[in-house]
Amino acid sequence: MVRLFSVVLILFYSVCLLADEHQIEQDFIQLEQVLQSDTATADKLLNKLFSIQDELTTGQLTRLHVISSAQKLIKGDYHGADSQLDKVLTYPLDEATENTVYLYKVTANIGMKQYTKAFTLLEENLARIGGYGEQTIKISSYLRLVNAYLDMGAYQEAKQYAETVLDLNQGKMMREQCYALVLLSYAELKLAMLDKAKQGFAETQAYCEQHEAPLIVAMAIKGKGMLALEHQDYRLAAKMFEDALQRYQTFKFNFEIVRTQALLAQAYYHLERLGQALVLAQQVSDSADEPSNLEPKKQAYDVQASIAFQNEDFKQAYQFQLLSHDLELQLLNDQILKENAYQMAKFDSAEKNRELTNLKQEHELLSKQRDLNNRDASSSLMFTTLLIGAVACLSLLLFAAWLQRNRYKKQVQRDVLTGAYNRSTGQERAEIDFVQCLARREDYCLIVLDLDRFKIVNEKYGDATGDWVLKRLSQIMSENVSTEAVFARMGGEEFAIFSPRINLDDGVKLAKLLLQLIQNIDTRHTGHGFQIKASFGVSAMEEDDLSIDPLMHRAVLALQQAKANGGNRVEVAQSGEF
Repeated sequence: MVRLFSVVLILFYSVCLLADEHQIEQDFIQLEQVLQSDTATADKLLNKLFSIQDELTTGQLTRLHVISSAQKLIKGDYHGADSQLDKVLTYPLDEATENTVYLYKVTANIGMKQYTKAFTLLEENLARIGGYGEQTIKISSYLRLVNAYLDMGAYQEAKQYAETVLDLNQGKMMREQCYALVLLSYAELKLAMLDKAKQGFAETQAYCEQHEAPLIVAMAIKGKGMLALEHQDYRLAAKMFEDALQRYQTFKFNFEIVRTQALLAQAYYHLERLGQALVLAQQVSDSADEPSNLEPKKQAYDVQASIAFQNEDFKQAYQFQLLSHDLELQLLNDQILKENAYQMAKFDSAEKNRELTNLKQEHELLSKQRDLNNRDASSSLMFTTLLIGAVACLSLLLFAAWLQRNRYKKQVQRDVLTGAYNRSTGQERAEIDFVQCLARREDYCLIVLDLDRFKIVNEKYGDATGDWVLKRLSQIMSENVSTEAVFARMGGEEFAIFSPRINLDDGVKLAKLLLQLIQNIDTRHTGHGFQIKASFGVSAMEEDDLSIDPLMHRAVLALQQAKANGGNRVEVAQSGEF
């Protein structure tokens, strides 16, 4: 009887244990489902699981910490997430979990603006993925890598690895195929490959509708709306954004809801549906002050500023412009940090590869040398040949590293806003071209231009509008000025075009063409209506000129004459001035 009671007791506790294990697994499943959509429920489930962490297996405890770190990332607690992920790395991890942890650390470092470390982690993770044996883990890892590259603005790499996923998957796993298609389309959109992006979004929508992936369908529809907005087809853009927004709201996907509302507000504004645009813009403006919301908030402030300006509420319009400009500066600084980190990561990677290659080659040379020392004199020719080849290879690697350093150095020679050469670099390059033309008795022309009343544009419409005008001007120059010419920003709104092998008549024709193109700039994209005007001064090399300075002096005098004559015109320097 006692033995029978013991058996029953053991069976009872076994059933209870199985029931507890089943409940824990159900809690994990529910937690992963509500992590992004229902923060309150996620908090309750996390607290519940942490309260019984002593009863969890090592695998369950690892899973709990990974999910908890993901929640911290969603809430913007990047330091807390990074610290918790370091703790997870002390546990024994399988390949899939290890990959997830490192990519979460990439996201945390992006949030902390530690972009150099983020790129380093990306490169390390990329090297690690190649060693994974399971194909499904490789595909999942590459997809996470694509997402991280998109976050960092490395769109070419994102495109490359999205294509890698499609080649590996071959349509076998539906979810991964959908995700790769939509990420590839967004990378192509960011790279301005608009036709490919259009085809990609259409293919993504059709495929994912067929295979019942509604969230990715919403992402594809939003992408189609962004393309329509890019082509100024505002009715189609509004239709796409409305559809995508409704689908995102079904999933309570707040991250995408805020972005889609901002884009839809822009479309409504251009369609003159100002009331609806204002409601959506206000909703975006009221969203949480998180780094992920900077861009949609800036878009919302731009819409609110434009509507206030149309309503002649200039004070409010100015306040919204200030808010927008502040966010634009934050985004611009963030982008510069990312680009610098990207360049540094690339450079460091190249340097490390070069050093590893050098060490490997030196080791091989030493091994060969030891072997050759044990051979007779007839082998000396082979040794010499190998040594010369190794030296040539090392020289090529050093030369490649030198070129890489020069490319990085050139970034310092450019004006950050317009991409034009800065004053000192422009004059230095122009002087070199001038001396060559002087020695060969070739023509040389200099055009100096200055935007008329540009200070008023900045004061009336804000610095952000002024920056847009300067960037649009630089774009016109790059499209119409010869590649031989040197285009430089001399300061403020003053620019110069140093043109070797161009005579005075051709220089005047070019100046008049540029004047017409500047007048035709459509400023409605800024949300304001005004005309851009500029004054030009043109001079050419004369027999007595021995440097660029006399040409610059005569061109500036001609520019001043153009200003004195009312501006918005081209004046030619008089021969013999200076």
